Amino acid sequence: MRRGSVSLIAALTATAALVVAPALPATAAVDGPGLWYVDAFHLPDAWAAGYTGEGVTVAIIDSQFHPDIPTLAHADVTVREPSFCADDDGAAYPATTDSLTAKHGTNTASLIVGDGSGSDGAAGVYGAAPGAKLLYYTGVITPPTVSGLQFDGQCRPVDDPTSITTIEAVNAAIDDGADIISISLALEADQDWIPTILRAAREGVVIVAGLPDKPGSQSDGFARYNSVVAVQAIGADGAALATDGVPNSFEKVTVANAGLGILTQGSGSDTPAAERNWTDQALGDGTSYATPLTAGFLAVVKQKYPKATGNQLIQTLIHNTGAGNPDLIHDNTYGYGTASLTTMLTVDPTTYPDVNPLILDDPDAVPAAAEFAQASAAPSASESPSTAPVASDDDTTGLAVPVIIGIVVVGALVLAGLVVLIVLLVRRRPSTSPPANSQTQTGA
Repeated sequence: MRRGSVSLIAALTATAALVVAPALPATAAVDGPGLWYVDAFHLPDAWAAGYTGEGVTVAIIDSQFHPDIPTLAHADVTVREPSFCADDDGAAYPATTDSLTAKHGTNTASLIVGDGSGSDGAAGVYGAAPGAKLLYYTGVITPPTVSGLQFDGQCRPVDDPTSITTIEAVNAAIDDGADIISISLALEADQDWIPTILRAAREGVVIVAGLPDKPGSQSDGFARYNSVVAVQAIGADGAALATDGVPNSFEKVTVANAGLGILTQGSGSDTPAAERNWTDQALGDGTSYATPLTAGFLAVVKQKYPKATGNQLIQTLIHNTGAGNPDLIHDNTYGYGTASLTTMLTVDPTTYPDVNPLILDDPDAVPAAAEFAQASAAPSASESPSTAPVASDDDTTGLAVPVIIGIVVVGALVLAGLVVLIVLLVRRRPSTSPPANSQTQTGA
């Protein structure tokens, strides 16, 4: 369990809040191009049963974001503004924009919390967990906004040009209470990431990351880290993303999910730049789409089984692919198989060990298994220099002083009351002895 003191503060300050449950997605027209995954993964069945990810917090680390598209109109989205990225003068870029440079991040967000509403009555992008709370962090700026940017694949944050923005963003997401973090970026593995990966594991936050769309281009990228859920993309026919006709293969792949022929909002790259707009739609391919869908699946399962830990969510993900994979059969194309929301919802994850099965005791694994063991015994604290430490349920940092003061004040008042009561009783006690054969009364 994490962030107990933060949750308590929220509970104490939200007594007048009105909570409105999000409407279920409209599923009457889930038959348009690029929406095959909705019925193929039986998402409407989960929604109809009331499982939309409500009460679960998912974070995305991605490009800039455009919130003003129909499918996100009713979504619970909080954007960290401004972005973590700065120009050469140190000025922060905004996290949101209406430029189509935000298309990538906007569509990954839609695949988690979109309700399927499109422009001009058309069907839009459906998210797997439309009732979840989404936290959005811009850690990458893409062209043409990139002009003048301190950019080397990942832009640099405003307050610390020696750091990496996506690390800052992940730590901020953990600070802000994310249960699951979705990263659809081609990030190079870097030793600087190790403290943050360990922190996420220690605090029970599941990180879901997309594998590279081309093997060998990033050495499995960010998804190569121990403990991270690494996602492959498949199409409606079940075939995996391929390069030159050969299915992509990765030793670290965890599961596969829908990522080929997926509906995206906004004009495609084949549209002339001057004519691109947010009303158009296109089809997209890549692990970028399979990753948020997998994060959304986990959010829906977490809603149904709220006591499940992050480790147990990963356990159920790999044990319940397809119709089930109890023997944990694995290959380098599909991992443990195709993620199955339907199967996961039938199995209580708390029946699995509270151990991350993706932490390999391998001399080449990063971080090393021993580092996770050491981190689990360490106090929970933010590894980000720009954010404050996060309190766990057992850490009353931020509440200890007022609680102690309150206890002292209440204790003093009680003691004072007892003193007054004793004085009154002494004054009221009769000065003569009680009559013979009568009972001595105690109390007032």
